Amino acid sequence: MVARRPVEDIRRDVCSYVEARCQETAQTIRTGASPSEISEVESTLGVALPSSFRAYLRCANGQHDPAGLRDFTGAGRLLSTTDIISAWCMLRDIDTETRSHTVPELERSPGLTALGPMAPWWRPTLVPFGDCDGNTLCIDVDSSGARPSEEIVWHVHDFGIERGVAPDFHAWLLAVLERLKAGGLRVEPNATGREPGP
Repeated sequence: MVARRPVEDIRRDVCSYVEARCQETAQTIRTGASPSEISEVESTLGVALPSSFRAYLRCANGQHDPAGLRDFTGAGRLLSTTDIISAWCMLRDIDTETRSHTVPELERSPGLTALGPMAPWWRPTLVPFGDCDGNTLCIDVDSSGARPSEEIVWHVHDFGIERGVAPDFHAWLLAVLERLKAGGLRVEPNATGREPGP
């Protein structure tokens, strides 16, 4: 079995790559989170964070990029532990509020109910770590066995959950590094980090 590269090494390579190409973007990357900050995320969200994500947070506690102009991962601004808690609480509250209301038109339309139940818009097992214009990149830490317990998914604010981004945080971060090296992500002043167009 081939040993996986430590997340700390991958993060260091990503940061070195970014720093060599755009100092302003590199300066948005925060220093690591403290053990108490990581524990606060886990206790507030009521989940155990995957070891790869805990290792990442110990090295880099998201980005300080208020304008959102320094995306180098394709996932928007990387969230700090404080931002993770804030985003999770906001999405949980929106979902709770939405579920507490009924939609009378749907209840009176038998043709619409034949479509079956709608997919969930939000799940409390989603841990947001990237914010891209209100869409959040998340780790699904669901341990019920129905889904991989560390899958990376998009929570799209107008749609819901899009699966299949990466099997886990380690794989996602390694893919970011590979895409940076291959030129699939841009690192330059005011770059969005998203794939270049045709």
